Amino acid sequence: MKWFFPAFILICSASGYGKTFQVQIVTQPENPNGDFSAKIVSADFNDPTPNYCYQVTGCSWRGFVNSKSWGVNGKNGYNTADTAYKDKRENIAYMSRTMGEVATRLRNENILEIVMIDYLGHDNGEKGDPTFCVYAYKNRGNQQEGTLASNCADSPPIQTVCELTPDSVVFNWGTVNQSKSGYIELEKSAQVKCSRPSTIRLSVSGMTIPLNGDSSTRAEFNLGDGWTGSVQKSVDTAPAVMPIQARLVGLESQVGTFNGSSILLLEVL
Repeated sequence: MKWFFPAFILICSASGYGKTFQVQIVTQPENPNGDFSAKIVSADFNDPTPNYCYQVTGCSWRGFVNSKSWGVNGKNGYNTADTAYKDKRENIAYMSRTMGEVATRLRNENILEIVMIDYLGHDNGEKGDPTFCVYAYKNRGNQQEGTLASNCADSPPIQTVCELTPDSVVFNWGTVNQSKSGYIELEKSAQVKCSRPSTIRLSVSGMTIPLNGDSSTRAEFNLGDGWTGSVQKSVDTAPAVMPIQARLVGLESQVGTFNGSSILLLEVL
């Protein structure tokens, strides 16, 4: 029986503190007064916070590159270059009683995760302290102080890169005699190396491997948390050896050649 594990790279990230929206920088200029681009990557669709823009004409939730020197309250009257889908965003904000409803309607209209572009003008704030946030915007008054609805992101998130090796792991029982008491367990290992300390989950796709496509005859796996086919573990930047035990199930009265394959999934939590 052969079990193949394609090694692959998984990239994930997280940032910020929570309000209605979670913002992530997409591109960061070399000049602190250049154009930043950012997008909303997640939202609290059940947020009961009252919507500042509810029943307010010309009001919407926009992306702003603020100066950190202004603090979380922001700056009344500050403008933004974020004008994408202006009318749709204003209509959604006007109709929505809560911030959760705003987020839900933006998602339903496929404009929640649009790219927002803005910059910190030379005459605003301290040089070199730009940060990207979401605030309420009104056509007469621009940014509305005290309406921060997201985290504030300064730079693209640090990426965690984890590599799983080797490319394949083979479990081969060879020729075995029929047994009423089961078969010997085999043990191999894989190795995980991450670019920074991380919590990972390894799991066998499907949890077990059906042999010859029949789940009644299968291989089961213990990755360190019982015969569950899954394990969660904290790793640092040094290579971590992940033991893998395998056993055969359902072959007590079977005759023939049996094989199967699956993928070992690596997730960064």
